[in-house]
Amino acid sequence: SSSSSSSSSSSDDALRSQFSASSLSAAAPVVAAAEGNAKGKGEKPRRIINDLVLPPNLLERICSSAPPGQSPDSRASKVRGMILAMASFAADPPSDEIEKRLFELYHPAATTTNEKGDDATTKDALELASLASECCREMSAPESALSSLLRKSDGGDGVATKIALVYSCNAFEGGRIYRRLSRANHSCDPNAVVVEGGGSSDASVLKAACDIAPGDEISISYLGR
Repeated sequence: SSSSSSSSSSSDDALRSQFSASSLSAAAPVVAAAEGNAKGKGEKPRRIINDLVLPPNLLERICSSAPPGQSPDSRASKVRGMILAMASFAADPPSDEIEKRLFELYHPAATTTNEKGDDATTKDALELASLASECCREMSAPESALSSLLRKSDGGDGVATKIALVYSCNAFEGGRIYRRLSRANHSCDPNAVVVEGGGSSDASVLKAACDIAPGDEISISYLGR
């Protein structure tokens, strides 16, 4: 509907205002006509994540530190997702209750040291979260809510880094995080699957892939379809 299109546009504008002009692509966002949006036709608005321009010096560090099996492009994309998660939190802060639930989801402590006791996934998440925070400091607009959030997060287990880690460990396609679904662990032989879109473009539905006995852990594949 035109009202949902207007709401989405306002949210997008609020996100873009968190970044300096040099941190956003010069390409203008593509905005569909209201009628086209209402009918599900026309061009989709350009996603802001595609417009984030990472600082060249940090982009080089992000790509050069990619572990075996992880492409530089996917690594840079994950950092952009973390940056957008921090900006979204700053631009539209959640209630205290939702923030509490968000930080109850699994994430390694930002103060964890990269020692041999940490597994490769944890080390990578910590490294990317640190790089995402560095990027934000260079990319944020001076008087933005994101800049303020970063100042409050200086040192220790700051809120901004927590957000990046929660996103890294729990987000589904499109950056969506769920209170329950995000708790499902990975298995190479999962007993459930996640189906995108359950009557809403922002919904994901968990469906059993086989009989699951009461008390059995529900697992999914993190590797996608």
